[in-house]
Amino acid sequence: MRNVAAVDVGCVHKVGTWNVEGMSLDNPSKLEQLKRNMKDEGLSLLCIQETHVQGAPYFVSGGYLIICSGGDAD
Repeated sequence: MRNVAAVDVGCVHKVGTWNVEGMSLDNPSKLEQLKRNMKDEGLSLLCIQETHVQGAPYFVSGGYLIICSGGDAD
């Protein structure tokens, strides 16, 4: 018998995507806008691209887990 992950069919997640065209973690205004839009739209997950955030930081802000990926200079 294979090991198969269980899926909770009673749980609905709303997912969104957004090209933020640059985001600085030093200036929280865009992050606050992202969190506000997630709350207003009832999103469980928001995939953002073009952040230009260096490294791969992760942190919690306002109850949201923020995970950044990519952006490392070669």
